[in-house]
Order: sequence, then structure tokens, then C-alpha cells
Amino acid sequence: MSNSSFDAQILSRRYVVALFSLAENAQSLEVVAANLAGLKKILAENIALRQILHSPIVSRAKKAAIMGEILDQAKAADLTKQFVARVAANNRLEFLTNMADEFASMLIKKNGELSVEIISAAALGLKQVNSIKAALEKSSGKKIIAKTSQNPQILGGIMIKVGSRLLDYSVAGKIQRLGDSLKATLTN
Repeated sequence: MSNSSFDAQILSRRYVVALFSLAENAQSLEVVAANLAGLKKILAENIALRQILHSPIVSRAKKAAIMGEILDQAKAADLTKQFVARVAANNRLEFLTNMADEFASMLIKKNGELSVEIISAAALGLKQVNSIKAALEKSSGKKIIAKTSQNPQILGGIMIKVGSRLLDYSVAGKIQRLGDSLKATLTN
């Protein structure tokens, strides 16, 4: 992890811890999480908006007004609007995506859930994903929130990311382990 992404993560966490506490006290954790997820989606889909928010030429007030208008149109909760306004006033809008991710992670943890990423060579069907989730729920005793992605380089099988752990059940991983084992045998 680069130093700047580590700094962004720390900065995002500071803001989100405060927001999480306020949302918890207001009993609006789910609403704020949904607002932030929606905002993250809007930012991901709109390159021009991201460029405006990252531009040093556009004033903080203009950025705050743009975000306020977006949140009004989305009918976001007042707490979300106040949070984004504070983030804009502090010129930290470039970290909104990180903040949305951090908030979602905190909510998952609070709810006793476990977030995993299932990586496969090709897209998995719903039945396959549900089967993997059921097995993980049985072994962990927690509700699993699964995100799927594809990486053709793993050739087949799956890889499961749980936090910083990686469970490698891929064909590429098995080939790598077999090669390592043969090298170790031949060098002894």
C-alpha cells in the first residue's frame, strides 16, 4: 500500500468514525449507508463530476453546491447532506469513495457480518455464489456479504478474499504450489 493511499485511508476513517457515531445515535445507519453507496455509484459513473471535485480551480463553495444539489435530487438524509457539506468545506471530496467504503465496512462489522470477495476466472452463476456463501456462513458463523469479480489469469477455480487473507483454490494457485514443491524437491 502506498503512503498516500494509507494517508487517505486514515483520513477517511477519521471522518467516517464521526459520521458513524452520529448516524448510530440518530438510528439512521442503514439510510446513511445507502446514501453513501448511491453517491459512490454516481461518482464512479460520472467522470466529469470526479474531475470537477478533484480540480483545484473549482472553489470549495462551488463543489459543495454541486454535491448539495446531487444529494437533494437523490433525496439523501439530512445527516448525509451535512456530512458531505463538511467534507466539501474541508476540501476532502476526493476521499468520498474511500469514506463510503469505510462506512460500509464499519456497518458490516457492527452487524456481525463478514465481507468477502469471490474471484473466479469466469462469471459465477447465482446458484454458485449462494453455495459458496452458504459454505462460508457455515464455517464462520457469520452472515456473508459477497462481492464477485473475474480474473481470467487464475485459469479456473476460485479465490476468496476475507479482509487481508486470501484463500486460493484457483488452478493457477495449484500450479504455482506444485511448481514450488517440485523446485524444493529437486534442490534437496
